[in-house]
Amino acid sequence: MNKIADYFQQNPILFIILAALVIVLVIVILIVIIKAIRKSSASHVSKNEADPLPANKENSSSQALKPSDSQTAETISAQTATNQADVSQNNSGIREPQEQTASSGTAPSVSSQSDPKPSSPTQSAQNANDKPKQSADEAEDKKVSYSGKWAIIEDSENNTYHFELRASNGEKLLTSIDYTTISGTKSGIQTHKNNILKGNFVIAQNKKNQFFFKLLSGSKQLLCAGEPYATRARCENAIESVKRFAQTAVIVIIKSDHTDANQDA
Repeated sequence: MNKIADYFQQNPILFIILAALVIVLVIVILIVIIKAIRKSSASHVSKNEADPLPANKENSSSQALKPSDSQTAETISAQTATNQADVSQNNSGIREPQEQTASSGTAPSVSSQSDPKPSSPTQSAQNANDKPKQSADEAEDKKVSYSGKWAIIEDSENNTYHFELRASNGEKLLTSIDYTTISGTKSGIQTHKNNILKGNFVIAQNKKNQFFFKLLSGSKQLLCAGEPYATRARCENAIESVKRFAQTAVIVIIKSDHTDANQDA
């Protein structure tokens, strides 16, 4: 060792060159180690990227198991052809099979014994025409049952006429004065209807403190008086009934013995 030290002391330049070589060698070794570490890390990352996640595997397997659209279309076409063949064999009647969904794999069976006989187009059209007619008739009957009457009462002894407005339940709502002819009586009914429509009513009280309404003409002349009521509220309700029945009531002529003789719509 002493000889080596003496040699380098005598040749310092050689010592510097040797030291530089050692440093260069150390640097080269470090570079090689760093490159090896980076390469190992890169290979590990690429391996992780190559392996799919479990969720992706499940999706891939589910996609592989899911039938394609063309296979589904072929299955539906085959089922439709089978249904058409079954229906063509049914001689007792034609019944359209129930609708099938794509998720259902079975086709409904068509039973010829349980199917009712189809109605003819003519019968179906008659039934369709009868329903509106029946509804209209029912509505008309209901309207008549709730409509009142302008009852023209003939007094054969005095040869005069007067009329009463009656509710659908037969309750008398108002009574007119006497007329000498049927045409005059009907004209009086029309006059009463016009003033009822205008609402020309006044409420008064009699000596017994009962309430009754008066129907006035346009010139404030008395046309007729209603029935007496114990309270003002009942009298007001009677006015509302007069307004409701006056416009829809039918005209009937009644003999003095109170039997219906004629009806004028």
